[in-house]
Amino acid sequence: MAEVPETKVPGAKFAWPDILRLKHDTLSKRHKIFLLANAVASILLVSAGAAVHILHRGSLAAFCVNTIAIVPTSTLVSHSTKQLVVKLQLREHEFLSGLIDAIFGLASLVIPTAFKIFSDAGESGLVAISRGGAVMLLVIFGSYLYFFYYTHRRRHTIESLVESATSATVCFGATNSTQQLLRLRQASLNKKSDKLSYTVHITIMIITGFFMVLSSIFMLEAIHSPNHDIGVSKSFVGLVIVPIIIGAAEHVTTALRARSRRKEEIEWIIEFVVSSSIRTTLLILPLAVILGWILNIPGITLFFDGFQVILLSLAILLMNYVIHGGMAHWLEGVMLIGAYVLFANAAWRYPNEA
Repeated sequence: MAEVPETKVPGAKFAWPDILRLKHDTLSKRHKIFLLANAVASILLVSAGAAVHILHRGSLAAFCVNTIAIVPTSTLVSHSTKQLVVKLQLREHEFLSGLIDAIFGLASLVIPTAFKIFSDAGESGLVAISRGGAVMLLVIFGSYLYFFYYTHRRRHTIESLVESATSATVCFGATNSTQQLLRLRQASLNKKSDKLSYTVHITIMIITGFFMVLSSIFMLEAIHSPNHDIGVSKSFVGLVIVPIIIGAAEHVTTALRARSRRKEEIEWIIEFVVSSSIRTTLLILPLAVILGWILNIPGITLFFDGFQVILLSLAILLMNYVIHGGMAHWLEGVMLIGAYVLFANAAWRYPNEA
């Protein structure tokens, strides 16, 4: 991929770096609108969130504005991360792309989790068990990375991602079949694809990541306001409202892809669902425990109460049934939506903190 030459400014002693300009042959019109809309929304919403936080700290308005502000910032972080992963995979840098995808792919979850560490408290016995479990989970996650991106990267042939999911070989979107699909798809659309440099994507990630940190901090400082002001259950806020807002952009993208009914799009949807769950379980949760251990904060554990364990178990059983069927139809979609509504209703009534 040829580098875009620097633009010389008449009378100036320097050339504008490519991050300060977007040439017409670099981005499609649709991509420009996408980046511009999310950038403007990020600046406006983050600014509004900061202002409301300063004027009405811990209020319901501060919670709502800063929660919504996470949507465009996390969208840009996710977009830049995926573009970097594709570029690295096309250049055979599989292991590095896996690390980037794992670390930044769920940045909107990592940041609130890390911030929440500073306000929790727990029990020593449970903490010791959680720390041991966290270390083991990270070892398993590292083994998955090493297996799929290094030792057995070229062993697997192109296969259906649905089959990969049902045989428990999906690792946060890091299967060899995913890599091959990425290469084939990118190669076929190479002439039509948007060509931005690594510098542009990394800069977007850093700037929007900073905005997302601010919004996440302001949101978490007002996390109890919905319960105090309008009587919304804390469990409902933590299990339903916050996840929906944070993942809104990718949820919409997934729904639009599902409408196409093409086999490769359905495979990407299954990859998204399974990979997000595995990354959260094997990376985000244990990292939070390890970070609390390093900072000598004993309150971060892998403990889930009975309500959360039952919901998680039922969700796993239902998803296992849907994936192992080998085909999808509208009835299974109704089952999944109905199960989610039942879980949300239970979270609304459940009195404890999520």
